Amino acid sequence: MFLSWQNNDPGQLYLRKLTLNFAAGTSTLSAPTTISVANDNLACSDGGTCVPQLGTTQTLDSLGDRLMYRFAVRRFSDHDRAVVNHAVANGSEVAVRWYEIYDPAGTVTLNQQGTFAPNATYRWMASMAEDQNKDIGLGYSASSSSVHPAIRFTGRVPSDPLGTMESEATILTGTGSQTPSANAGNRWGDYTAMVVDPSDDCTFWYVDQYQSVNGVFDWQTNIASFNFDGCTGAPQPGFNLSPSSSAVTIAKNGASGTSTITITPVNGFTGSVTLVASGLPKGSRRRSIRTRPLPAAF
Repeated sequence: MFLSWQNNDPGQLYLRKLTLNFAAGTSTLSAPTTISVANDNLACSDGGTCVPQLGTTQTLDSLGDRLMYRFAVRRFSDHDRAVVNHAVANGSEVAVRWYEIYDPAGTVTLNQQGTFAPNATYRWMASMAEDQNKDIGLGYSASSSSVHPAIRFTGRVPSDPLGTMESEATILTGTGSQTPSANAGNRWGDYTAMVVDPSDDCTFWYVDQYQSVNGVFDWQTNIASFNFDGCTGAPQPGFNLSPSSSAVTIAKNGASGTSTITITPVNGFTGSVTLVASGLPKGSRRRSIRTRPLPAAF
């Protein structure tokens, strides 16, 4: 699937599907499915360069003429969801315009849209993703004439009002700005990346750049992570032990006692379990039992 944006009145997202036939060596690009969105003005008037920085007259490219990385699609049990963003004008500043789309491969609908601009700082170069709880993470670059380019993020949970993000948080504020260059001093990265960790489907990882000193293309890369409080991650495999008796009394030497231990797998656990008797009186025999739970009783 391919998504593009056109600033008509109203604005339009155009969703196309590319079908590949490797055997025949052919491909087919579908006619666009049109998704009407709110109209916006291009960032920096023409989608180009206007983002200010602290300590230099060099402004940065907004790349406001295109959608940003990445058109992130994920599947839930009853439908698919996708999120995407781009930079737009917000008065004289630049802000992040974002969308959440339902069923992009089926009957496409726009669930929500919003513009994130909590103050006059310029925000652009954003990336979005969605975790297993349908929480949305949004990371971006932020800069102004009084702030070196910084790395910030925000997000929302499903219970938040549609079209809104929560408060902004700062990952890192740069200590330098990108200075003029005859080659391409106005380019800032081009793209950033927000992805969800597959190990727990809750942790967001965000990759962006910053300047530690004033310079040209001597930027640093920062990798940060965060998660929402309500997302606890995928259940981990384990097991429960249930003894038939919490204590066994041995009346005399040579006698024995038993306790049945039931091992119950949890969340698909298939490993081995070793049971060890410890803390026995001197001269007692101890026996270790290694087993794979079925669940079974011993």
